[in-house]
Amino acid sequence: MKKRLVIIIAILFVFIVSMLVIIIPSLIQRNKLVEEAKALDNVIRAENVDQEALNEILNRKITKGGYAVVEDAYKRFSNDLHLVYVEIMTKLSDDRIKQMLTIDNYKNDGPEFANSIAYLEQTKSELQALNTKYYDMLTDEKVLSYIPEDFDENYVSYYIKFTRKYVGENNSRSVEKSINTIIELLDKQLDILNYLKTNKKQWQVTDKGLSFSTEELTNTFNDKVKNI
Repeated sequence: MKKRLVIIIAILFVFIVSMLVIIIPSLIQRNKLVEEAKALDNVIRAENVDQEALNEILNRKITKGGYAVVEDAYKRFSNDLHLVYVEIMTKLSDDRIKQMLTIDNYKNDGPEFANSIAYLEQTKSELQALNTKYYDMLTDEKVLSYIPEDFDENYVSYYIKFTRKYVGENNSRSVEKSINTIIELLDKQLDILNYLKTNKKQWQVTDKGLSFSTEELTNTFNDKVKNI
């Protein structure tokens, strides 16, 4: 009986040791990936991205085996997503948008506002395309395109979960909200410029702003401006 018990304990000991030999290295690799993802995120989210620091992280490999493949895929995906994000932020911070409802623009592009209306419509279209591009990047199909085909399913599953966790949905919702806010502004600006175009013979630029021929036109214009 004692001999059988000793054998069972020995078998259990060997099994536990074997599992630890497998699990511990895997946990170490995963912890390294987590720290690397955080480091990458800190660089990417900085107000002024340090390109040298970003390149250093993107080009180095801190994991081994299958996790090295996951690391490479995650970094390439994150960088490409970041580049789309930069395109969006650049478009959202376009100073020309802020100049549309200024006296100078009323003078220089009125009363038809051909350039301004075309630019606002183009910007709106580009933002909508970038929004679609950004969300296409977050689809499973796109995320998986960064990992080799026929790769170990366990690593693929971990890669998807890892990417979902560290890219997250909060930032994507923030991007969509920012884009929708600017598109709403563009629509209001277009509405005002088209209003001025339609009534082009009923207003003129003065030192104090725009002067309309009737109080009704003035009130309508003021209401549209206040709504921005």
